[in-house]
Amino acid sequence: GDLTMRKMRQTFLQGVALLLTVLLLPTCAWATDYHLATTGDDANTGTPEAPFSTLRKGISVLKPGDTLYVKNGTYKGITEYGAFRSGSSWEQPVKVTAYPGHRPVIIPPDDGEACLYFVDTKYFVLDGFILDSAPNGQGVGITWGTGFPQAHHIELRNCEIKNSKGQGILTGGDGCRFINLDVHDNGTDGLTHGIYLNGDGNLIDGGRYYRNVGWGIHVYPKATNTTVRNVRCFENGATGLGLVWGSNNVAYNNVVYRNGSGIHLSGDSPRCYNNTVYGNRGEGLSVANAGNGPRGTRKADVRNNIVFKNESEISDYATGTGTILSNNFTNDPEFVDADVGDFRLRNGSPAIDQGVDLSGQGVTTDIEGKPRPQDKAFDIGASEYRSRKSGTVYHVAPDGVDGTERGSKGAPFKTIGYAVKVGLKAGDIVAVRRGRYAEQVTIKDLSGTADAPITLKAVDGPQTATVFWQNPDNVAFKTWPTGPAVFQIDNCKYVVIDGFVFSGGVDRNHGTTWAAVGLRNSSYCTVQNCVLQNAYMGWEPYPRDGGVADGNKCLNNIIRDNGYVAMVQSGSTSFAGYGIYVGSGANRNIVDGCEIYDNCAYGLQVKGEGNIVRNCRIYNNGRGTLDPNGRPYYSNGNYSPSGGGITLNDGAGGLVYNNLIYNNAGWGIAIVGYLRAVIMNNTIFNNNFMDTKGCGISSSYSSADSRHVVRNNILFNNRGGEIVAGYNGTLEAYAVANHNYVDDATHLGLAHGPTHTGTIQSSRSPFLSSDPLSPDFLKPDPKASPSVVDAGADLSALFSTDFAGFARPAGGAWDIGAFEYRP
Repeated sequence: GDLTMRKMRQTFLQGVALLLTVLLLPTCAWATDYHLATTGDDANTGTPEAPFSTLRKGISVLKPGDTLYVKNGTYKGITEYGAFRSGSSWEQPVKVTAYPGHRPVIIPPDDGEACLYFVDTKYFVLDGFILDSAPNGQGVGITWGTGFPQAHHIELRNCEIKNSKGQGILTGGDGCRFINLDVHDNGTDGLTHGIYLNGDGNLIDGGRYYRNVGWGIHVYPKATNTTVRNVRCFENGATGLGLVWGSNNVAYNNVVYRNGSGIHLSGDSPRCYNNTVYGNRGEGLSVANAGNGPRGTRKADVRNNIVFKNESEISDYATGTGTILSNNFTNDPEFVDADVGDFRLRNGSPAIDQGVDLSGQGVTTDIEGKPRPQDKAFDIGASEYRSRKSGTVYHVAPDGVDGTERGSKGAPFKTIGYAVKVGLKAGDIVAVRRGRYAEQVTIKDLSGTADAPITLKAVDGPQTATVFWQNPDNVAFKTWPTGPAVFQIDNCKYVVIDGFVFSGGVDRNHGTTWAAVGLRNSSYCTVQNCVLQNAYMGWEPYPRDGGVADGNKCLNNIIRDNGYVAMVQSGSTSFAGYGIYVGSGANRNIVDGCEIYDNCAYGLQVKGEGNIVRNCRIYNNGRGTLDPNGRPYYSNGNYSPSGGGITLNDGAGGLVYNNLIYNNAGWGIAIVGYLRAVIMNNTIFNNNFMDTKGCGISSSYSSADSRHVVRNNILFNNRGGEIVAGYNGTLEAYAVANHNYVDDATHLGLAHGPTHTGTIQSSRSPFLSSDPLSPDFLKPDPKASPSVVDAGADLSALFSTDFAGFARPAGGAWDIGAFEYRP
């Protein structure tokens, strides 16, 4: 009887298991993929061959587990109640995702509305879109406040959210996830932020929050159990990252830099672990006063944070109980390169192995996903240092031989082109001996690391190895040139080129070489101590086909005699060229310590975002060539100059400081269709010497949101005016321009009103010498009246040295211009 009962029970259980399996199978098996394209029709069935055409239709058919794939194009968003469908769990969500390789755009359905507003929706995933609210729309809303059924468990992933007049993201939902988002340029005042977050159990993981008018990330007012990790917050107008009020919120592995202030904590049990907080204009990390009010702070836990070079570092105002402040680092941690946003630790950093173990608090990896610790203890800051092994040294010499099992010092290769194809790895060095190498070199798909780059170096001293290359057809051009560079770097990272002469064989009237050094879809590469000459352009980082060209450096190079004029008999057609051209979409690159002169049109044309030009000598650019009668023939195809020193064009957020810009044929600095240029402590002298159309600094074709900052500059003897806004320029209305020294003989060009505060106007030269051959050239004269010495604004939040590398200030206050006066 017992045996029979056991068999019956076993059979029953097996039947239940089979029934459950059958019941569960349809949910997975019936999940459907739908497709959406601007070429589709909502009357279609949503297949790849017959896609829908609107988001509204595509979303309306979705069930738990379904996915809608969206191809490139611009689509109107959805804000109506009931328009979204819901999933049943994170395992069975509703997903709307960009078709592989595509980046569709969502815009507000009507002027002033949001791109998307979620109400009464759950387990919904949006992946891979650009949400653009320009010109008057809002960003993304997830039920805020009361009156509507709450949306919750919404995931935004791999999206770009920009140009909202209000919040980039406004959310009051619970259990939402914001993964690897790019949230920027949102808001119109200090109350509009990148993300404004309330609710319980939300996650912000990865991504960038930058250039928002208010805070980058504002967790407020009653948020609980929020996690903010692995995020970069930078260049926001107010605080970078704030956990305000609420309870049990945590921020770790974040990098917060160059904001109004860094990290702000208040509420119950806020936790702040292993963050890097750098270069913020106000407080670096602040714990608010506890008191008895709702803004109080109790049981704050602040450990393993780097807080450095802010106006103040750690401010603890909490008077409640249980605050922990330990193992934080406020001295120089020796970053790899803070200027380009590389906040990893160098070998030997004093922050290595100095942290406390926080694995029990959930911190088990760093911002890059590397396990913590890498060595005997936690490092302090967002990045964990990992040691690198040294690489192999390969040798190249003019009398070498290309072939296998060579490349040693005693048996070098003959060509650089062969050496770069032997499978170079991180830490490897190609040592090139003195000589002339007549070849075009392309390196492709190579990646070093920040601590162990791939290096090509002239070993007999700088400029002893010359790479010369020229296409066979050395003729005058009548079409736009498309040839490669003398040294082409394609799809690479962390490559260093040191000490060469790169010559393209171009004179002012002929030639076919596109660039001396070109960086296509390459990032964090450095060209230093080189001469770049006789090409259409000297140095050019540029992205192509959706690639990236960020964080490259052009250091201590001589860049001269680039560009040419294609003389045509009618005189109606001509081509120019640049010393440096930073292309659209190339961001956060640095030009430092270079001498840039005698280039046919511009010394530098800089597009992209957040690029830096500093400590450079930029002169004699835009002078063109001579016509057959010996008259100057300029790059715009006539007998007046059009080139100049620096042009900031169609980009945003560039920083130009400590440069000597003089004797250029046109302008000193031209700002054209550009946003938020920062022009500081430059000496701009004697530009536009052939005409009166240019000026020291000009702004044109800018919008009402330009918000340029022009401070501490000397502008003297520039014939078309010192600071001029025209052609729809907005410098006079929307910039901060103060503490500049201008020649009152030419003055400001236009009336700028109250935006020009603290400006010194004088026709007397402020320089010890105006002779380029003098060691005192363009250095400040302390006896001049008025003087530029001790007359500038303190800009130490952005930089701390002058053109010559001396500390600012040398006296009681900052000097105006590129040099600090030193007796």
